Amino acid sequence: MVVRSRTKKRIRETAVRIDDDFHAWLLDQASALRDQRYRALDSSNLAEELEAMARKDRTELRSHLQNLLSHLLKWAYQPSRRTNSWKATIDASRDRIEDLLEESPSLRTELNKLFSESKAYARAVRDAVTDTGGQLHFPSSFGGLVAMRQVSQARSFSRLHSIGARQ
Repeated sequence: MVVRSRTKKRIRETAVRIDDDFHAWLLDQASALRDQRYRALDSSNLAEELEAMARKDRTELRSHLQNLLSHLLKWAYQPSRRTNSWKATIDASRDRIEDLLEESPSLRTELNKLFSESKAYARAVRDAVTDTGGQLHFPSSFGGLVAMRQVSQARSFSRLHSIGARQ
């Protein structure tokens, strides 16, 4: 079935509508692009979906960064409670951040923004405070954390910092 809709005096031919079957719509749009059937493209929805994909990558980066920072804070401030699980989480978060940056190098700019905005750090502090039962007090800003000699010398933190600093 071919659906025809008039948008701004332009006829768009597409086999599937986005609201009817998202997965089939995606495949139809990919096929239209490959076959250079530009009139069949649902440009507005296609652009919206591409922007949503970009937001998802940034959100995933922030999530892994927040998880990494939270575990690094606990690692630095609770050396007697360090576990292999924390180390595994730190390594997995680092690996995923590195993978994201390798897949999409432009996310390095986003990583730097996430550092400077301190949203990920503030949330990581919140998570670390919750995980430690509020027993510890962490620097209130990422800048304060960087300034602390004991943390900036920690191997885990220096590797994280180098991820953000690489250009």
